[in-house]
Amino acid sequence: MQLGEFFWEREAHLFERRGFKSDEVRVVSGLVSVWSKPFYCSACVSMQHPRRAVPKSFRILAFLFKRVKNITKELTDKGIDLTAFVPVLQEPSEAALLNEMLQRWPTIDKALKDGQLIEAMHKLAKLHAPVDKFFKDVLVMAEDPAIREARLGLLTQLRVRS
Repeated sequence: MQLGEFFWEREAHLFERRGFKSDEVRVVSGLVSVWSKPFYCSACVSMQHPRRAVPKSFRILAFLFKRVKNITKELTDKGIDLTAFVPVLQEPSEAALLNEMLQRWPTIDKALKDGQLIEAMHKLAKLHAPVDKFFKDVLVMAEDPAIREARLGLLTQLRVRS
């Protein structure tokens, strides 16, 4: 057994004694020489713990974003400002989604910039209801090319920025 493995096993044992699950600790074990940076290792293991209690809204959100990704996988972001879609997207559910995105992106971007990943996920999870309603109420591939392009552009922005 190498010295690094020995130290990692000791550290992993301490984390498990402190109440972390073994799989939460194992996720961190793949990091290079994590045992030599105990504070960093502790922060990484602590980040794994809240993921275990992922609320139902996050799981549903993950499903919805998978749908967004599947619809827009062949599309590239054209860098269109979301406000450009306001005159085109008039259906209540698409307008609601656009409005939610316009309101939430600044705080989500700030949380990501500040390294507050959990906070960003919580803010992003609040898009669950408008995204779900959008898919229930709207045919993305509308016959009108302007509406179709705006809807796809909205979803592309959602995929790229989240």
